[in-house]
Amino acid sequence: MRKVLLLLLLCMVVWDMNASPQALRIVGQANDVRSGASVSGVSFYIEKENRRTLLSSTDEQGHFSFDLLSDATKLIIEKKGYRLISTGISTYKNTGKRIDFFVKIPLIPLDAQANDTPYMQSQQTQYTVENEQKKKTAIVRKFFVSDAVDGSAVRKGTLCFEFTRNAKKECKELNEEPVMSFAESDIVGFTVSAEGYQEYKGNLILEKMDERPSKYDIKLTPEITMLSLNISGNPLVASCKLTADSGGEIVLPALDKMAYSALVRAGNYRLTVFDRKMALIHSEKVSVAKGLNFMGLVVGNKPIPVREAPVAKAETAPVKAEGLDSLETLTIYFNQSDYTFKADEKAKLDALAEWLKINNNKKVRVVGHTDNVGSTKLNITLSEFRAKVIRHYLLSRKVSEKQILWAGVGGKYPAVKNDTEENKRLNRRVEISMLP
Repeated sequence: MRKVLLLLLLCMVVWDMNASPQALRIVGQANDVRSGASVSGVSFYIEKENRRTLLSSTDEQGHFSFDLLSDATKLIIEKKGYRLISTGISTYKNTGKRIDFFVKIPLIPLDAQANDTPYMQSQQTQYTVENEQKKKTAIVRKFFVSDAVDGSAVRKGTLCFEFTRNAKKECKELNEEPVMSFAESDIVGFTVSAEGYQEYKGNLILEKMDERPSKYDIKLTPEITMLSLNISGNPLVASCKLTADSGGEIVLPALDKMAYSALVRAGNYRLTVFDRKMALIHSEKVSVAKGLNFMGLVVGNKPIPVREAPVAKAETAPVKAEGLDSLETLTIYFNQSDYTFKADEKAKLDALAEWLKINNNKKVRVVGHTDNVGSTKLNITLSEFRAKVIRHYLLSRKVSEKQILWAGVGGKYPAVKNDTEENKRLNRRVEISMLP
């Protein structure tokens, strides 16, 4: 009888542990994506059965913290003057002791009503357009649809117009910048739909048919898919990186000591963790679902040996270093938030390495740079990693350490203005210059 009671009690305990969801602590900051300024008074809710429960609000510095049960499935973020954010809570995995997770929430200002400028339908006030058109004419407008957070072009989706005066509807694909001709003054409604983004419902007031060419920029709110890590075990963790099955790579910025978080796309990745000597100390496959993904991780102290696949030797001509005597600056470019240089840049570095080995009295300065996206502190770190990667590659080609000086300066010295995505790409670089 005593054994039966003990067994029953054990079963009740196990059932209670499984039935009670675990709470995790969410800590972070909310920032305006355009100015980078922190935003106070942002409200965080969980929603269950169409009922909202307030969890927390940001303070004057934009900081927030709240406890979230791991069975919560939907988080709503709201602030007057900004677009509402609604995101799912997808996965929670914790193998470590720490259960604090750090996140950075990007807030996108609402597009206010204005003449001859796209704006959100939620901001529509009473407005009447008078048709004073005296001659038959038409205005042509080009539409550029972009990501409201990182500014990248959105090319997969549709832009549909609905005209007030004649109830006509027309849709265009986003594979190129859509061009639309408007034949009369009107208030035109439009909807932009794209995979991975919240639907944008907007209006466009066309009052003056002056044939003035113009281009409209419509910024879409990305569906928030985020991976937030907390790491324990090895205090010397320096960086974390996600490599997608498709080959793209994302560096997870550090938001706090041993805490990393980044906006990513849903999909399958290889997560790698490196120590301060850039040695690999952890690697595993990670599946990121749409919404917020939280993962606690314990990493070891010993580097993981990396086995390189054997490469068949081929007869190739020796690398030539012609023209490097007159080298002023050699530039290596990087993808956004990444410090892995592209494979087609290796020929330049191989040529430079051969020249430096022959001219061992020469030195180079390796300087890492970033664009202006993100915090100054994180950009300094990213620029240092970019410079270190180039330095390590030259060292692996038997260049002497004494010949290489290196530094990371973040986004302090842009090559061009950070006013377009193409210019930002040109600023994500390492410059290698010859020292006298």
